[in-house]
Amino acid sequence: MADSLSGSVSERKRHSFLTDFVIRLVKEKPLGMIGGVITLVLLLTAIFANFLAPYGMNETWVGGFLEPPSTSFWFGTDNVGRDILSRIIFGARVSVIVGLAAASLGTILS
Repeated sequence: MADSLSGSVSERKRHSFLTDFVIRLVKEKPLGMIGGVITLVLLLTAIFANFLAPYGMNETWVGGFLEPPSTSFWFGTDNVGRDILSRIIFGARVSVIVGLAAASLGTILS
């Protein structure tokens, strides 16, 4: 019995500073973390738009005007025959650029 009590107390595993910071952030501000994930997804979509979009931004589909959503065009096509999903993905770039420009301008002017 003495042997079982004399064993060392197991210490809590230490995490890196970054891991501790992320765990604390998730526990204290879960909605802020959700917003951060959404922002990160939008940023990554803007950066990798060329690889994510199934078609080019201005690529037209001959005879595919105003097509409803299908397996070929997940969001359908517009009145010119362009894939709407591809245009939304490439539009993320514009949104990120406008957001960064507005934040930069606001920082400079304040």
